[in-house]
Amino acid sequence: MGRFLENLLERAMFASRWVLSPIYIVLSLTLFLIMIKVIQEFMHEMVHILRLQL
Repeated sequence: MGRFLENLLERAMFASRWVLSPIYIVLSLTLFLIMIKVIQEFMHEMVHILRLQL
């Protein structure tokens, strides 16, 4: 009985990674888009800083 429960738990844990994989893909894409937006904003601010006359 114990071996059966162990195998069942192992299979469930192994199968659950396929359920979570779309979530991780979306999270990775979202992080990539945020990174692009941060770089764009940084470049935008750098242009203003470099044009600033003191």
